[in-house]
Amino acid sequence: MKLTKIIISLFVVLPGIIQAELFLIDQIECVVCGSAYNKPFVDTDVTWKRTLDNQFVPLQKQIQADIVMQQIASEKMPIDPDGAAKYIEGLKKQLKINDAEFETLFSEVGRTMAEGLEMLNIFYNTEFFTHYKFKSQLVPTEDEILNYFNDNPEFVDGSYEISIARVAYDGDQGREDIKNKIEKALVDNNDGHGLIQWGKVIKVAEEDLQDDQKFITKMKPEGVYIQESDGLFELVKLISYEPTRIKTLDERKNSIIDALNRKKLESMLAKYNQSVSEFVDIISFGNPESKLTENESEK
Repeated sequence: MKLTKIIISLFVVLPGIIQAELFLIDQIECVVCGSAYNKPFVDTDVTWKRTLDNQFVPLQKQIQADIVMQQIASEKMPIDPDGAAKYIEGLKKQLKINDAEFETLFSEVGRTMAEGLEMLNIFYNTEFFTHYKFKSQLVPTEDEILNYFNDNPEFVDGSYEISIARVAYDGDQGREDIKNKIEKALVDNNDGHGLIQWGKVIKVAEEDLQDDQKFITKMKPEGVYIQESDGLFELVKLISYEPTRIKTLDERKNSIIDALNRKKLESMLAKYNQSVSEFVDIISFGNPESKLTENESEK
């Protein structure tokens, strides 16, 4: 098989002469030759085209996905022939976009409409393959779940529930009168005959508190802090406080199972690809490892 770099010649007409300039627009990095078909991978597959979440895909991962597609074709797996199309239509409904907007979305990540649809088709089929092939083996033990939970703690940030009231005054005499009424109302634990109108309860994460709100961290529940500015008193009442805590196992169990399954799946898929790699030939014209390194360093 003879493969060459793809070169385009642009001719610029100048007075009396024709000059030719050569521009390299793409080049083949490798070709995966399998029993079903031969698949070339070019430089722009790695350095220009991205996923819908704007991520580059390392060449090695693209090769692995193609090996899976080769196996799907060879093993004649029971994949719904309309499955990928249904998945794509579902994605369009989820994103609430039409075909033209879908095409624009693909162009923003360096792909034509056809290339974008092919990418989604590969994603759907490889996901089906991995679950069909390995799903029965993805059952983490309780010990594995507990060990992951202990080794990878997650936290719920502390938060404060507060309510705010603002009371305006007019002039120095009005200021003193209003201040006295506010203080008496707080002592008597009432609203001062409608003077203090508390707003709805607001929940604020501790990490979101601004510097001028740090006083909240020193308050006790039902305590009121009074600050003054521009002709009014602002009252801040602390309703409740939830300290930072570690998420419980019950809160995290499903996500832990997903994380363990992904790790196992990657390992099993890598072993599977290694076992079937003898059924395909990979002819390299570049340096796949360098492409892999370049892309991962950009993340």
